[in-house]
Amino acid sequence: MIEAPIWQNVLSWVLTYLAHSTLLLGLAWLLTRRVGAERLRLQERIWKTALFGGLLTAAVQVGFDVSPLAGRLALGAPADATRVEVPAGELSGEARLEPTVLTARATPTGSESLAERFSWQRLLLGVWITGGALGVVLLLLAWRRIADFLAGRRRLRRGPAVEVLEQLSAAAGLRRPPRLCASHRLRSPATVGVFAPQICIPYRALSELTLEQLEALLAHELAHIVRRDPLWFLACRLVERALFFQPLNRVACRELQEIAEFLADDWAAQRTRRELALARCLTEVATWVLDRPPLVGVVPMASRNSRLAARITRLLDEEREPQDHRRRPGALVVTGATLVVALLSLPGAAAIEPSADDEAAPTLTEAPRPVPPAIEPELTELLRLLDQEVEALAREVDELDVELTTYGTGTRQAASFRQLGERLADLRVRRTRLHQLIPALHLARPVDPSKPEPGTRTEPRSSIR
Repeated sequence: MIEAPIWQNVLSWVLTYLAHSTLLLGLAWLLTRRVGAERLRLQERIWKTALFGGLLTAAVQVGFDVSPLAGRLALGAPADATRVEVPAGELSGEARLEPTVLTARATPTGSESLAERFSWQRLLLGVWITGGALGVVLLLLAWRRIADFLAGRRRLRRGPAVEVLEQLSAAAGLRRPPRLCASHRLRSPATVGVFAPQICIPYRALSELTLEQLEALLAHELAHIVRRDPLWFLACRLVERALFFQPLNRVACRELQEIAEFLADDWAAQRTRRELALARCLTEVATWVLDRPPLVGVVPMASRNSRLAARITRLLDEEREPQDHRRRPGALVVTGATLVVALLSLPGAAAIEPSADDEAAPTLTEAPRPVPPAIEPELTELLRLLDQEVEALAREVDELDVELTTYGTGTRQAASFRQLGERLADLRVRRTRLHQLIPALHLARPVDPSKPEPGTRTEPRSSIR
């Protein structure tokens, strides 16, 4: 089997991921519509498994060469792998060997056409690398704009808001409360930061919201930190930008963000028991953000694209079932089992597919096979002729050695010596060619070049200086 280059393995992973993610995300869309709007935790788990599971299953399937039940799409042999046919009689004019097909790796030359250098596979891979890198760079620039936008924020160290946040953090089991900042430029409360998240609120929230509404607001933002939503949102954005060719990733990211807002509302309502205050806070904050687009990378409490009416209706619904925010080990087992089933069943792509010709092609690592009876006499005769040539050359070397010792060097001796050198060089080429083809034909009698042939001398004795 031909070893595929790295770029073709990467392309195999891309195509495998495209197939896996399409099937997983499509199945997630169908399942979340069937489980019901009240089971938000289950919906979130389904979307996360579909969004990130395709990355894992594609990597394992390609990296460990797993053959799924649905089969794999073969990309074909690599461009730099060629099949060389050795015609009959290549070794000598008297030999009559059958044509042999060898698989070899050709070295690119300057005569290689433009179409061979830039095949559709390399072009597709180049488009993905360029687009993915551009998307990641734009995402980093967006995070940079966020830092510049919030550069003038001030940390709040005392006051009712700080006291309320400390109480909520202690009740949630956090070792220390997150940093609380205020900014005049911010229109909506938001959670910023990934590894050290902090809560940023507008200054007007301290004066225009009641203490109950402020408590509900801080509980909502604290819920995002407890749930690690900033880290999840960053991972979702990276997948969406780097793997831009999968449009269903955008659907999954949007669904996860909306579900996170619903679950943060439920967490805040369960902790504070102030559903009405949180609903009024959402309505008030929504009026602050109507004239400004949301920032990328910020988890706002309310935005123009959020399902505000559905969130308020859910908070005021007295028959709403409380969500279980605990992490269940059984859910991880179900998720792992789902990914294993996807790994073993979903189709993928392979860099190369070994064909019957490739499997039958001779390799140097296989055990020698018996020589077919039809060509064994010809090979034996060829080896006998080679031995005669070597013996004759050895005798000429001895005669020349004696002649040079007796009469010294001259024109005739020099010409004979040059002729002998030419014959010796030709013989070495023919022997080298034979040593290359005999192992490929699986001869039962391989020739070892390291061992001296019959009739040869390790070093001719000569008086030439």
